[in-house]
Amino acid sequence: MAEKTGVAVVSVKNSNHFGASAFYALQALEQGMIGFAATNAGPTMAPTGGREGRLGNNAMAVAVPAGKCPPLVLDMATGAAAWGKIFLARQEKRVIPLTWALDKNGLPTDDPNAAADQGLIQPFGGYKGYGLSLLLDILTGVLSGGGFSTQVRTLYQEVGTPAQVAHTCAALRIEAFMPLAQFRQRMDEIIERMRSCPAASGAGPILVPGEIERETEERRKVEGIPLNAELQKEIRTLGEELGVQLPI
Repeated sequence: MAEKTGVAVVSVKNSNHFGASAFYALQALEQGMIGFAATNAGPTMAPTGGREGRLGNNAMAVAVPAGKCPPLVLDMATGAAAWGKIFLARQEKRVIPLTWALDKNGLPTDDPNAAADQGLIQPFGGYKGYGLSLLLDILTGVLSGGGFSTQVRTLYQEVGTPAQVAHTCAALRIEAFMPLAQFRQRMDEIIERMRSCPAASGAGPILVPGEIERETEERRKVEGIPLNAELQKEIRTLGEELGVQLPI
């Protein structure tokens, strides 16, 4: 569609959790286009100042092709942390940052158990994360005619109920604006300008979105994916229940 019109946007309703947003945004790169993907989720965040879930840890990704440099890929959710990180901290019996979650009374907590027990994820950046999460819910759930806000079911607590998740994906044909080769060269230039920025004292190398994930993927392909003992035990138990032979 974008090849003909310059830009194409589609929405999906009555869906479920769709994993990493970047998986879909990256597909546009195969056609030399900019890709966008967004989703809403079950209500695990409160509006700023609230203490009940009204928004999900809604997520988005944008993938932009470059030339000599790898593509720039921003893949982010609007929460300060994913539930998976909180559950992992609970398994490993360690505290979490006070900026990650709220307890059932709507107060910041460093206890992962308090967060998991009727608690909520905090939006990143306070009211800014709340505003972005709300906007993504509108662009996915409201726009598609699907579920939004409390109409969406949570992934971890209501697995037997249709989730009513909604997504929106888009592709932008760069050549509707300028020759693709010129755009790729300009992308290389802006990426290199970011990387060449002098680092602050004690800081590591300057990166652009997508670099850490790409490096982690390559390392995981060689070294495997680290799993703590508790998580390995849970996976083995689940494998035995389902009759699945595990490689670990």
